[in-house]
Amino acid sequence: FAFIRKEHFCRHSHCSSISTMKPDASKCVPFEQKKEEEEEDVDYYQFGAILCALVGMFFRMKLLSWTSVFLSMASIATTKTTKLTMMNIASSLMVTGAGLFMNYFATRRPQPQ
Repeated sequence: FAFIRKEHFCRHSHCSSISTMKPDASKCVPFEQKKEEEEEDVDYYQFGAILCALVGMFFRMKLLSWTSVFLSMASIATTKTTKLTMMNIASSLMVTGAGLFMNYFATRRPQPQ
């Protein structure tokens, strides 16, 4: 709506209706939106660990699998307390373990000659 502007919203009960007229400046204070909680920081170590583990698993690159181990350890060392911390750590460790397992214990297909 083009006629509604930010200064038309007020916190007071006597100014609760939206009107096309400007509210009395002596009675009303402009509405300011409360800042929502800041988004949680992305754990780049954990993201890198999962990415390296998956690439190392699919392309059978041992170096990337070991890099994912060290990135996941760095992620655990620098973690902050959040609701999903244990689930995130567990998923990172499981993917890292699967990458190492696939590189060392999975059977390889013979190359056609």
